[in-house]
Amino acid sequence: SSRRRHTRCLSDWSSDVCSSDLILSAIAGPRAEERAIKANQRRVGEIARQDMGLPVEESLAGKGAFDRAEAAAAAPYNEVRSIPRIDATPESVAALEALRPSESIIGSKLLRNRADKLIDEAVVKLQSGMSGENLLDNIRSLRQKASKIYQNDNASPEQIDMANVYRGMAKTLEQAIDNGITDPDLLRRFQSARTQLAKIHDYREIGRAHV
Repeated sequence: SSRRRHTRCLSDWSSDVCSSDLILSAIAGPRAEERAIKANQRRVGEIARQDMGLPVEESLAGKGAFDRAEAAAAAPYNEVRSIPRIDATPESVAALEALRPSESIIGSKLLRNRADKLIDEAVVKLQSGMSGENLLDNIRSLRQKASKIYQNDNASPEQIDMANVYRGMAKTLEQAIDNGITDPDLLRRFQSARTQLAKIHDYREIGRAHV
């Protein structure tokens, strides 16, 4: 379904929707998924290894190769975890406030009550200052909650709306980290790692879907 295509690649590393379809399209053209797997499987593997920084002979069977690629790319995350305090910016608080469901939407009262409590807590914590470790842990938790709902084909519209709130909060906390990193070199490496880890996640998902 369109929901599953949109959400099955919601990575723990990045709030952005993964680009598996774009990667496959670049490799195989129209009807990418079918053609890439059936006709260009070897080429997909070559490009995946190159993109993930793996040796050309590395087997992509199982999760070991992907785990190793993630571990190699994640070093800047460990540095961010060691940051003792990241303070909120007005932009971060405004972004959280913008996630509140509209009171004008019929039937949104229950969703708004749940979202308001969550957003209120996030605003208080962010304004009090959060460590890099705390922010990263919260981002991962929010993404996992969103992903669990998205992957449920029987999720109600209200549940999907709540998942969207989770995902939006994760993106906002991610931006708070970017704004709070004072070392330009660490910021560059952290953002690069985030992109790389999302890419690795893309390839891992392609493998899971076609083993």
